[in-house]
Parts: sequence; C-alpha cells; structure tokens
Amino acid sequence: MILNKKGFTLIELVCTILLLAIIISLTSVSVINVIKNSKERENKASMELIKTAVNDYIKKYENNFHIENGVTYCIDIQDLIDENLLISNISYDGEKINEKTVKTEYNNNNYSYKLDDKETCMLSEKE
Repeated sequence: MILNKKGFTLIELVCTILLLAIIISLTSVSVINVIKNSKERENKASMELIKTAVNDYIKKYENNFHIENGVTYCIDIQDLIDENLLISNISYDGEKINEKTVKTEYNNNNYSYKLDDKETCMLSEKE
C-alpha cells in the first residue's frame, strides 16, 4: 500500500518552529549587542565633541575663568551652540542635550567633564 503524504506531521512542524525560535533568539542577542555598542560609541564621540567645545570656550573667555585646583564651572550646552562650538542637534543617550549643562572641574592640570541638568549643576569656586 502506498501512502500519499501531503503535509507535515505535527513533530516536523514543532521541530521547525523550535529551530526557527533558536535562530531568532541567537540573532536577536547579537543585534541587541550591536545596537548597545553603537550607542556607547555615539556617546563617547559626543562627549569628545563636548570636551573640545568646553576647552575652546574656556580659552576664548579665559578672563572669566579662574583656573585653580578644585574649581568647578557649569557651562550651558546652549552657550556652546551659540558660540558655534557645537552643533545644535548633538545628542547623548539618544536625547538632545541643548537644555543640559557641562559640569567642568579643574584638578591637577586636568579637566573633568560631566553632563548635568541646569538646575542641579552646583558651582564650587575657591575663595
């Protein structure tokens, strides 16, 4: 007797679905890692642009800044944009940062930089 097989058995169908699920889960992990790494690289590049802009701003207005250890300045991103030191559509962590400020601290001949909200950036000038 010849059997006429016209479709998949339940086992074949379940195995195919399981195999596809495994392939999708493996590829989605790598895609998520690629996206995460690209965001980290974008943030690093944005911060480098911000650091350069802040340094240029400080050099341009050096009479307004007292370069001493422990001195902190809050420089608005919008000021850097207005001075054409930054482009207006720069983003960090996927959001535009025009309303942020850069908390810049000078210690031991080095600057440290941190993005902060305008309301929470605290100045600490030495007397």
